[in-house]
This record gives sequence, structure tokens and C-alpha cells, in this order.
Amino acid sequence: MDKPNGNRDSGKPRNPARRRFVERGIAIAGAAGLAPDLLLSREAHAADASPWGWPLPYKQVSEKSVAWLKSKGWWPLQVGWNPLWSDGNVVLFAMQHYKLLQQRGVEAAYTPLLAASNFNEVYAPARIQGKHLDVFNQAISGRACETL
Repeated sequence: MDKPNGNRDSGKPRNPARRRFVERGIAIAGAAGLAPDLLLSREAHAADASPWGWPLPYKQVSEKSVAWLKSKGWWPLQVGWNPLWSDGNVVLFAMQHYKLLQQRGVEAAYTPLLAASNFNEVYAPARIQGKHLDVFNQAISGRACETL
């Protein structure tokens, strides 16, 4: 007497879609387990790392980027942030607390501004160089020299 969804003795799976799903899931899990070793740079496998996993020592900002910032009169880099805006400035707080820019060779001064009007007042005449992370990413990666 055969079972309604297939015979176990015949070698045919009862549910081929489920079997494909499981096989693909195993393949993806195996690839994901190998991917970090294949995709991460040698720096990411450094023996010394910060508590959050960033390789040490920190890569220094290029002299070209520092010279460009100085030529604009943006040295030390002025960072405006609003300490009352907790979700938007948690990264800037961490950058300040752990001195992340300084560890990369960028002198920075963090100015707390409590209102948007204050930001506009200092950002428009370039008394602060940025209030968003993309500005800092460009400045310390060297892309700012080419894009601005």
C-alpha cells in the first residue's frame, strides 16, 4: 500500500520543494561561514583589534587630505553636534568619546549646538565643517580633495 504523497521505498522525496529549500539553506549557510575569511582583508584579521573589532593600529589620514583641510582653513576640523538628539548623534558622541578622528591623525574640536538655528548660523559661513557623517567620511578618506 503506497502512501498518498509518495513511497519512501521508491527513493522519491515526499516533498521535493522542501528538499530543495533545505539543500539550498545548507549551501548558503556553508558559504556564509566561509565568506568572512574570503572577503575580509588581511587588516581585518589583525591580531590587535579594538574592543569593537576594528583593526589596530588605525590607518592614518593621508598628508594630502590634511593639507587640503588646512588649505581650506578647516584645521582643526570643527564638528557640530546636538547632544539632545540622541539617535542622530550617537555616532558623533562615540567619535568624540573614543577620539576616533584623533587616532587617525585628524585634529578635531566638537562643538555642542542645541538648536537647528545655531547649526545654520555656524554651518553656512563654514565655521564648522560638518554636521553629517558623510562629510567626515569624505574628509578623512581623501575623496574630499577630489570631489569638492
